[in-house]
Amino acid sequence: SSSGSSARVSGDGGAMETAPLKLSDIRGDLIRQEETIIFALIERSQYKRNAGCYKRGESEVLRQRIGARDDGHGDARARLSFMEFFLVETESLHAKLGRYSSPDENAFFMPLLPQSVLSGPPKASPLKPNRININDEVLLVYVDLILDRLCGTEKSSGAADSAAHDDDGEYGSTCACDIAVLQALSKRIHYGKFVAEAKFQAERERFSKMIEANDAEGIMDALTNITVEDAVIERVRLKASRYGSDGDLSGEGASAYKVEPDVIAQLYRDYLIPLNKKVQVSYLLQRLGRPSHAIVEDSEGVSEKAAATLFTEKGMTCTSIEEVFLAISRNQVSFGLVPIQDSARGFFKTTQRALLTSGLKVCGSVTMDHKTGCVLGGEESENPWTRFYLVSVKQDTTSPSSSRLVAFFGVRHEPGSLVTALKALDGVNLACLESIPHQSNRYAFFCEIDGHLLDSAAIEAILGKLRQVAEFVELAGAY
Repeated sequence: SSSGSSARVSGDGGAMETAPLKLSDIRGDLIRQEETIIFALIERSQYKRNAGCYKRGESEVLRQRIGARDDGHGDARARLSFMEFFLVETESLHAKLGRYSSPDENAFFMPLLPQSVLSGPPKASPLKPNRININDEVLLVYVDLILDRLCGTEKSSGAADSAAHDDDGEYGSTCACDIAVLQALSKRIHYGKFVAEAKFQAERERFSKMIEANDAEGIMDALTNITVEDAVIERVRLKASRYGSDGDLSGEGASAYKVEPDVIAQLYRDYLIPLNKKVQVSYLLQRLGRPSHAIVEDSEGVSEKAAATLFTEKGMTCTSIEEVFLAISRNQVSFGLVPIQDSARGFFKTTQRALLTSGLKVCGSVTMDHKTGCVLGGEESENPWTRFYLVSVKQDTTSPSSSRLVAFFGVRHEPGSLVTALKALDGVNLACLESIPHQSNRYAFFCEIDGHLLDSAAIEAILGKLRQVAEFVELAGAY
């Protein structure tokens, strides 16, 4: 656990809850965390990509053995990849010992974890109570993007011989290193809450105005300091060159790096800093205690349970999907959680139409199992389930953490126009495609595009081709 760091931040008793937090109070923690990340990445680099560790549902033995557990989560555990199973078991032990009661620790699989066996008052914290946890994005970015760069498999052709070359069979050691990296990344990224609190305390009036206006873009601009970010990246590059060198300490002979320092520096620039700032913005938007989100009331309370996985406080309850969109548009809340698909009815046309006409953007998604009350991570369930979109005013649809892009397009009312549009999307995987009524007996098409392996240039190229043959193309967000 990181209770030592938390104690320094929190101070004695509850006094620190009201004492203003300063960046100087946490600067030492931030520097140590980046060193932990560098060392963890260097350790992971000694093993091959070992892609089999991250494939879900690959092990029948794992499913049979874990599914037989009587802890209420057997089915969920059995659907995990080998690395995720390793991570859940590690987090389970840490949870029993109270790790996740610390305000600077966030679990990847909190719904599957046991209660702490330790007793005592909760740790004092300078933070506003919150449930901000983007570890699902951290895990996605790590497995789909960071590992390829770290292991040099980014440009792999995917052929069988290439897959064999990128597998050394050291699965246990690989996953042990993965867990060290993931926990270090998670801590540094979510430490953005402390950074945001310190910045808020330093400029309370400035940030309060932007928070009251739900000005996420303005907050992001205020948090961004390119000079500081460049200095951090250069410091990371320098440390990576020192810690990862196999050179002769006498200065004679060539130096070889375990991981190229530029690779680690770019990982910081492309992933860690953007995700850290995303946490900062999310934290500040709920800092003043105003309702942060709206949900649609339902008889089973599924919407409320889904919202509880994302937010600490109770949100605004609405009677319809349209009312949620209206609350966001009127600046009454920052986010809306609306159903987009369920196991019984399929896609919600009302949500699709509201997205198309409102200009609001999808910025997240959560799928709830009605029977267990657990979040589904993309795996299939035999129980009833509902998938929700998290909707807001703006979302960066080219974020590297985005797994799916949400888009609408329209075609001419003539034979072959849809086929022509689909040909423009050649080379991408359409997760879904549905028509919805739009303007005087015309139809628009709603689609979700797998985008987790596409960079912003590739996304723009694909959409550019589609715009050449479609009547309109509207990018409605990403998650």
